[in-house]
Amino acid sequence: MQGKWGATDAEVGEQDSRGAVFLRKTVPESAAQIKVIAKSFQDMMGRLLVMLAQHTDANLRFLAVRLDFNQHYRR
Repeated sequence: MQGKWGATDAEVGEQDSRGAVFLRKTVPESAAQIKVIAKSFQDMMGRLLVMLAQHTDANLRFLAVRLDFNQHYRR
């Protein structure tokens, strides 16, 4: 039963090469996608806060203050 729980040198080499491809290709692509999504969300949230702040209904104006977490975390 020798080798049942181990990996051959070929399997280890294959795993290492797949890991290198993952780090070289997938991680940077995913990081770029996350940056795009974060920027898009930030822009949309900014527009929403401006629209709420300019709304005629006082409750919606106060909602803008409640949603603006940046003011909370700047303290």
